[in-house]
Amino acid sequence: MRSGFPYFIAGALVCAGAIIGLPLDGGVGGLSVERAHAFGITINLPGTGRKPSYRRGRRRSGKKATSSSCASTRWSTMQLGEKQIATNNQGIIVSFDNDGNIIVSLQMKTPLPTIPENRKVPVTLNFGRHGTQNLIGVVGESTNMIILSGIAAQSIVELMRKARSVRVTFINNDYCTRLRGSGTAIDRVQAAANFWKMAKKDIIDERREERAREEHAKRTESMAKTQQESADKLNGIRPKGNLKKDLARNMPSVNIQYFVPGSEATGQMWVDWDVDENKGPILRLNFIDIKRKLDIKAEIIALSLEPVTENCNKDIRKPMAPETSPACRLVRGLLIAEAWGKKAQSKGLRRQFSKTVLYVEGDKDSKISTSVNFILYENGAVAAQIEKRTHGFPRRFNFTMANALELARYVEDIRVDAAKNIKAGTMTDADLDNIFKVPD
Repeated sequence: MRSGFPYFIAGALVCAGAIIGLPLDGGVGGLSVERAHAFGITINLPGTGRKPSYRRGRRRSGKKATSSSCASTRWSTMQLGEKQIATNNQGIIVSFDNDGNIIVSLQMKTPLPTIPENRKVPVTLNFGRHGTQNLIGVVGESTNMIILSGIAAQSIVELMRKARSVRVTFINNDYCTRLRGSGTAIDRVQAAANFWKMAKKDIIDERREERAREEHAKRTESMAKTQQESADKLNGIRPKGNLKKDLARNMPSVNIQYFVPGSEATGQMWVDWDVDENKGPILRLNFIDIKRKLDIKAEIIALSLEPVTENCNKDIRKPMAPETSPACRLVRGLLIAEAWGKKAQSKGLRRQFSKTVLYVEGDKDSKISTSVNFILYENGAVAAQIEKRTHGFPRRFNFTMANALELARYVEDIRVDAAKNIKAGTMTDADLDNIFKVPD
């Protein structure tokens, strides 16, 4: 008969250990102060020297049972600075980086100072019947953390939601932990990451708008300087104040207001000219994005300046020549729409009506066309409209009659300025000889 004394001694030791708080699962207890300062939290890694468990009634073959070898602790979330993390204090942390992307951190039992930061490390995660993942991690800022990010992190968290436990193996580390409650905790971290992305996007948009303002100011200053230099060259003297004021009409800071049909939203547009490699000299109508109200162009309508001429028939009572340039046709169309508006208001007309004044480019059968339209509203209001139609899809920009008249004058100023510059740059020796003649 066996004596009961050894069992009595073992029971006493177990009770004494429970009273003084010794860990009974073979774990390493808490992190040291130095390691806690390394990444701000305390994680108790499960021990790997647990006694093998055996199924009752079976032969003891020495094979471990996976379910009993994993430490059982519940997952939860906690706030770490401005970010939220999910962990069960058993070596796995789910969080997100500064871009709001999910990352998974695996803790080593002991730091390895010989491994440099950003060194790649092979990692194996066994999710039981859900499969095994062989991935490549990176040593984090703290040498006892392996970081998994990108697609690898996404695949891991998806498996963590499904599996009951996971065994982690890398370098000299091999530990197992339960995943009970990890799905809910990961969902909370994912929600916090999405909110982080939205907040960062707002900051990025603000910075982008600030850069757009700065670029707009620099471009305006540069164009003013360039036109000032051009005036000095043409006149041979420093321009007077009134000449500066006239030149200011060519600057993008001179904006004309427009509005979108069927909406109370208003925006601004400006006009300039350029020489395109394929189209030649063109007049550009730059419509600024209404939502941002910055020099971010929502639409650019380019009209040909050819044939280039300083004179444009602005008398709407006379017929227009067939070879009239699209830029001249735009001026004429806006003047006609403004005259029709005066006629409608003098007669007190109040009904919905619209009519195409003229086609600036193309015609009604063209796939791409630009036209000036006249709009009459039921309350008696009138408007001029520039419509750009591309393969059946229209973009419309409405102007009050006062703004339409101002736009016509603005376009004419830019058109004449372009004609003078183009003529000056393309004059032949014979043209110059005719200008500089010796009097008889």
